[in-house]
Amino acid sequence: MAVCAMKVPVGTLVSAQMATMEPNCENDIQECASNPCLNGASCTESVGSYSCECVPGYAGDRCETDIDECSSSPCQNNATCVDLLNAYSCNCTAGWQGTTVKLIHPHVVAARAMNNATCRNLDTSYKCLCSIEWTGSICDIETIECSSQPCLNGGTCFEGNNAFRYIEECSSSPCQNNGSCIEGVNGYICQCMASHTGTHCEIDINECDSNPCLNGATCVQELDLYTCQCPLGFNGTNCEIDSNPCLSDPCLNGATCLQQLDLHTPANAPQNGQELTVKQ
Repeated sequence: MAVCAMKVPVGTLVSAQMATMEPNCENDIQECASNPCLNGASCTESVGSYSCECVPGYAGDRCETDIDECSSSPCQNNATCVDLLNAYSCNCTAGWQGTTVKLIHPHVVAARAMNNATCRNLDTSYKCLCSIEWTGSICDIETIECSSQPCLNGGTCFEGNNAFRYIEECSSSPCQNNGSCIEGVNGYICQCMASHTGTHCEIDINECDSNPCLNGATCVQELDLYTCQCPLGFNGTNCEIDSNPCLSDPCLNGATCLQQLDLHTPANAPQNGQELTVKQ
């Protein structure tokens, strides 16, 4: 009976299947069938052996070794290196940051801790953006809003909550009867409606004091205005219009019209050739 022997290179991993090969050596052994490669590696068949193609971060014949990315000491400035899968991270000490740890200026750290400033590191310096109530290169100086003298015309500035304020004299609405308040220097002025006067527009003007009604008319004071009660023979807002009834030529046959202000009926009707007096 013939015996078949397979030659394999020295150092080749021999599987259990190879040790129990068929007598006539006609079947190829599937060395990868037993999943010899570890940690997600790919197994490749070859005659009488196999090879493992490791995923990044692993090494060894069967990819059994996790590569230590910290072995090259990539972290700077006394940072602690943490080995990850195919990567690393650096735990920086105070005052430092970055993938491999770059310098943060010590003042930047102080500013961030003190007054909520937004700071960024430059190549050889730093720059901080301060909140409204702070100023200075590291935002350590409290802002004095009144130092710029924002209040005009002798106004007094008072420091407020991150702002300044000025006194508004008109805020108490001192003007009465729909008067308009105008801010002044350490005071105010009331611009009154035509019907009122006084410091606070508190006095109701008597429009009849100026005697606006003419031709003996009677002036009647009302709210914010006046009216004129005209005598007979006059009309208009101020009784300025003479309402002469003779203007319409009421007299016939050459008679002369004479206007009279008293209202009465003539005792005798005019005779031929006499004047007809039209009485209002």
